[in-house]
Amino acid sequence: MKLFTPGPTPVPLQVNEAVAAPMIHHRSPEFSKLFGEVRSKLADWMGTKGPSLIFSSSGTGAMEAAAGSLFSPKDHVITVESGKFGQRWTQLAKYFDLDVETIEVEWGRALDPNVLSEKLKPETKGVFIQACETSTGVYHPVQVLAKEIKKKSQALFVVDAITALGVHDLDMERDHIDVMIGGSQKALMCPPGLAVMGLRQEVLRHVRKDAGFYFSLAKELKNQMENKTAYTPAVSLIRGLHVALTMMETEGKEAVFARHQSMQKQTRAAFRKMGLELFNRDEDASHGITSVEVGDRFDVKAWLSHIKKEYGLWLAGGQDHLDGRIFRFSHMGAVYPQDLSEALEIIDQSLRKNPFQVL
Repeated sequence: MKLFTPGPTPVPLQVNEAVAAPMIHHRSPEFSKLFGEVRSKLADWMGTKGPSLIFSSSGTGAMEAAAGSLFSPKDHVITVESGKFGQRWTQLAKYFDLDVETIEVEWGRALDPNVLSEKLKPETKGVFIQACETSTGVYHPVQVLAKEIKKKSQALFVVDAITALGVHDLDMERDHIDVMIGGSQKALMCPPGLAVMGLRQEVLRHVRKDAGFYFSLAKELKNQMENKTAYTPAVSLIRGLHVALTMMETEGKEAVFARHQSMQKQTRAAFRKMGLELFNRDEDASHGITSVEVGDRFDVKAWLSHIKKEYGLWLAGGQDHLDGRIFRFSHMGAVYPQDLSEALEIIDQSLRKNPFQVL
């Protein structure tokens, strides 16, 4: 089975071997050394001079930690909804009783910086957004948005980069991203189960000591700055992440980003050649996910089941109102040009066969 889903993504053999290695104790010098090295590598990939943190959870755990530990009830915050995971920011903000103002963007389109600028107020405390909205494949211009935020407010810019970290060239210090969140199961080439977070040094004064229990930034900062954790960590996954980050370092940042951009262009060109309609405009498209709008042209759910059963190719459908309307094809993480070419050829062949003939 070959995974081309937007998470989980393929896990390299070396990473799987590290995950399966004999267990070590999480309160040992060996683990502390490993944990410190992983945190250092993460900080480098996120581009922060501040601390990086690791949570044994899905990415939503780190989202909850950010919303709950950095803001107080009634703080004015802005959430950007351009898909299912933007809606999650709104849900979290409401859960913590923040004063939420939501910008709704058509699913599949990027946020216009001017729209955000009009919503910002001097009292705005935070702006929550996805760098890449996984449910649609759209990529928001976070560097431009950050400039608008800093011009008009002192708001913290909190970016869910779960499907952008390791795909797009993002640097927290350079791009003025205050908080960045990632997940192990995307371009970090690991199994699901770890959420990662980068914080700029200036953000630490906003951390509430009375907020959260398991997802408490105060607790985790206190412990992880000493390369230990507040609670039992996912030791095997952290060991796998160490191997994955080392592999990414060996390839090099520029090469990793260039590979993803090149594969995005190849994918979009191939789908257009197949006569398929792309869901995102070129200027709004993620480098890690390509979404295709099927509409009523053929039964996308049946086709996804067929291509999985007959060819061993695992793609993803749409979510919420896009269920049955689009399919999503991931080319991030441990996906390389030969893998991509083979998958695109299979997709082309399968679409030409009844009952899925669309060309």
